[in-house]
Amino acid sequence: MTSAKFSRSLTSTEHFFRTRSITQFYSNFQMATTYSQPVNDLSLLYRALRKTLIDYPILLTNVFDRDGADGAYSIFKVIEQPLKFSDVVFVRPGASEEQSPDKELRAIAGDIPRVSEKFMKEIYKTRFTLNLEDQILLQVHVVDQFTLCFVFEHIYADGLPGVFFNELFIENLAYISDSKNDEDYAQKYGYLGGCDRDIHSDAILFDFKTDQGLIVNSLPPPIDNYLPPLHLDYANGDPNFFDKQVPLSVSSDRLKKWPGLFPKAGNFSLVQKLVNITTEDTDRIVANCRSHQVSLTSFLKVVHSLTLYPLFGDEYYTTQRVAVNLRRHLYKLKADDLPLDDEILPYLNDPKLKFWGCCAHAGLPEPMAPIKSFSWEIVQKIHGHLQETIVNNKLNHTFTDFKEHKDAGRDVEFFTRGLKKPRPDAVKISNLGLVKTPVYEVGPEATPWTIEDVVFTQDTGVLGADFVLSMLSTRKGGLNIVETYIDHYEPDEESAAKYKHLTGDNLDWISVNFRKNILENYHPPAPSFLSKDYLSLSGKMVIVTSGNSSVDLEAVKLLGVTGAKIYIFFRNEASTLQAIEDIKKTIKNADMHFVKVDLSDLIAIKPASEELLARESRLDLAIHNAGTYDDPTENQPSSRESKLRLPVTSE
Repeated sequence: MTSAKFSRSLTSTEHFFRTRSITQFYSNFQMATTYSQPVNDLSLLYRALRKTLIDYPILLTNVFDRDGADGAYSIFKVIEQPLKFSDVVFVRPGASEEQSPDKELRAIAGDIPRVSEKFMKEIYKTRFTLNLEDQILLQVHVVDQFTLCFVFEHIYADGLPGVFFNELFIENLAYISDSKNDEDYAQKYGYLGGCDRDIHSDAILFDFKTDQGLIVNSLPPPIDNYLPPLHLDYANGDPNFFDKQVPLSVSSDRLKKWPGLFPKAGNFSLVQKLVNITTEDTDRIVANCRSHQVSLTSFLKVVHSLTLYPLFGDEYYTTQRVAVNLRRHLYKLKADDLPLDDEILPYLNDPKLKFWGCCAHAGLPEPMAPIKSFSWEIVQKIHGHLQETIVNNKLNHTFTDFKEHKDAGRDVEFFTRGLKKPRPDAVKISNLGLVKTPVYEVGPEATPWTIEDVVFTQDTGVLGADFVLSMLSTRKGGLNIVETYIDHYEPDEESAAKYKHLTGDNLDWISVNFRKNILENYHPPAPSFLSKDYLSLSGKMVIVTSGNSSVDLEAVKLLGVTGAKIYIFFRNEASTLQAIEDIKKTIKNADMHFVKVDLSDLIAIKPASEELLARESRLDLAIHNAGTYDDPTENQPSSRESKLRLPVTSE
């Protein structure tokens, strides 16, 4: 019998998101993911989704009010009625049509991308119902042959679990696709109602009565248990903390706060504008940011403010936020300091286990003066404030006001009191960083499983910001930025006329100019140190760990023109050999070789070293790139194991 826990109470911060949802002040967030293989096979989806839900039972919960406990906090609880496959998975028109797996070939063929602004606007209208024993807070839409859209309720997941879900789901799709795993799957996850190869609308995806014994993991504990109490001030009583400093005008007068686009009332709808920056351009921009010792997020925040200058004007300052991930504070915990039965220990001891929950914070409001022209000094100032925010473990202090309302039984009033007033902020940015998914080989003839592209978008929320930037990048799809704002507002005839110039397509110029400003103005200058200036390493032997993407790939390219003999140590053979082949197309005499090894596996390192020693008698240079680096301003968790151990053990 399983010892997993199937329910737990919400904390005050989680109850904030619950109340926001029931007042319909927030709808959902969504991630549309494009894969390298077809995903419109319902049998494949059924089994991959069932495995994902059973491995992470928080996905099988709904939020329930406590019976007879007026004012008490609600609970997460695994639903007890059978969950139908058709209540989670929705097949959209045209999803069964065959397409080319190549994005460029699809464009040439005239296929219209189904993850369009119209599509995102339609999915935004999805709202989840709480207190239902046969419904969960997740939907999966089959968009086309290669694309799925995952829709999440924010109560139990912020954007980063959306990334987790993508990483888990691609792994599970590859696992299901390999017939060698059928017996293991049947033993751990079972089959229901003839669903092995025959999926129908009434197929049961999960039934608590028969499946609870398959659940191994408990619901994750709330992160609030491991953060300082809410009453502790994030500013430590400092009246000059950066979020309290009102910018001055050129004449040293205090600026007025921007009144916002629209008041928080009336009938309105949102628009989502997608801005894509290619992988090549993103790499150049990131390199330029690193040369100035700033994050991509702070750079884009300044460029976006510059873009909106015609809207903000000279006489106002704006407040803008960057969401931060509070999970990073979990990794500072030491297992030895915790009780042996502490619920957080599995997540500290197993780096593969994902810590689910709503652990993002909207960030602190940064007052910003009008930006008329770009400067790296402004970016560096913004970056410094972001650094202060991400290391601050007292940010939940900002929920104190809500907790007081909730404890007094006035949690709904907390949200409704702000109607007919401007939104608190002009801009909110959520940058989920790079979705890091390996390439999964499933056979010599089959196309490897990988993620080609992801588009992330979210609601602005009635009490949120006028503009919300949702960012995420993949190695193939590049950087996708979705800008969400109100495009239709009609509270009454007089107000509709007043705001007409800000609705419809009258703000389309923002996304166009934003992309233009990113690409045209801020690329690094042409390098002055060229390949002809490199020292010759002819006759020298070099090893590079990882070496098939990003910074490590650039190192391999630079070494390729020096005449050195290069060995790339990495776990993925197909992608590395492809990288070597691509390099040799431009560097004809590049002397490059591959040694397969997973540097996170201590046992695998020795045979890889022995293979190298059997082929070579010397080593002149070793460049260690294996490991991870997480931009601290992006919503990615730190992993001390992969950050610190890999470069050392790979020696």
